[in-house]
Amino acid sequence: MAEIIEVRTTVVGHDKAVELTQRLLLSGLATSVDISQATPAGEDVTWQLAIATTEDLLPALHEHLSESTL
Repeated sequence: MAEIIEVRTTVVGHDKAVELTQRLLLSGLATSVDISQATPAGEDVTWQLAIATTEDLLPALHEHLSESTL
């Protein structure tokens, strides 16, 4: 059984957080993603994504996050 690793990242804007979550889940790079508000409500609300993935998918996840417009 593969070891599950949690990776955290932040995204400005709820729509971007949801879009990134959908891409990660549909691509199979994440087994689950928890989204939580990281900053107080305002114009530029930051959302934290807690991404569950496996150790073997970690390099591809890192590359995907690096290439994403966050």
